[in-house]
Amino acid sequence: MPIHVAITRKALPGKEEEFKEALRHFLGDSFLHGGVHGGNDDCFTGQR
Repeated sequence: MPIHVAITRKALPGKEEEFKEALRHFLGDSFLHGGVHGGNDDCFTGQR
């Protein structure tokens, strides 16, 4: 059964790059597990 994971957290001011790196690490590690078929890293900056 497919599972979709969405991380909807905001980075603290001044910690944006650290947050992005942690997400990249998480995404990369996910491919070490069987059954992972893909991933997407959408980082939006600015206010909505």
